Amino acid sequence: MKRLGAIDKVLLFLLVPIWGFWFAISLYNLAHDRIGVLPIVVSAPTIANPYPVVRGFQYEPWGNLKIGDRLLRIGREELRGVWPIGLFSRVQKEMDPRLRVSIVFDRDGQRHQELVTLFQVPFPWQATPVTVLYTVLAILLIIRAPASRLIRVVFVVLMADAFLEVFYCFAPIGLFAVNYSWAAVAFACMVVGGPLSLTAVILFPEHVGSTNALPKWPWFFAVAGPIECSWMVGISPAPALVYSAFLVDLALNRK
Repeated sequence: MKRLGAIDKVLLFLLVPIWGFWFAISLYNLAHDRIGVLPIVVSAPTIANPYPVVRGFQYEPWGNLKIGDRLLRIGREELRGVWPIGLFSRVQKEMDPRLRVSIVFDRDGQRHQELVTLFQVPFPWQATPVTVLYTVLAILLIIRAPASRLIRVVFVVLMADAFLEVFYCFAPIGLFAVNYSWAAVAFACMVVGGPLSLTAVILFPEHVGSTNALPKWPWFFAVAGPIECSWMVGISPAPALVYSAFLVDLALNRK
């Protein structure tokens, strides 16, 4: 068996610990039934309006909220200047064991307060064996075939998929900097997943053109990452772009 090269070690001892950190948080949330989805789409704060505004609903109306309502407070957390990704992080911190959270919102100049419940995910544990399988397979491949350009690409793809299968792993104690780092890693995984999946296909079998320069066109599909993550910064792309990004991700990332 060949020894791991420097690049193999960097990939192995960088990506696996990052996944392990968030996987541990995910297991904590699963064990304490802290898996809930915020079923609203909000805008980013602006100079004219520093509060997030409800722009739509992902599943069904959430409580008595309506499109155009300004969210002022979640639990004890003030929402002035808070971006959509920060809103979700604060909801995770403030929700009670029954996935309920108190919201204060403004509608037509009048304040309203309501206790609402997050959307509960059916069978939240189903992604756990999948993310573990991806990670174990990635480790076995890079150990078994180090110094392989194809295996290195496959390793990164598998680890990206493993990370995206980690279920709603926001830190439950309000470590917002940690939560924002989760968003950054998730964005990176969505950007590289499609292009590197195509690159792996191009490299297979490895002995064919293994030393040739790789084409750049697979990176066109990196656009799926910004589109899918646009909700984090309050951007609502056209539905056609959202569906296109979903199909690209389904075809290239979800093997």
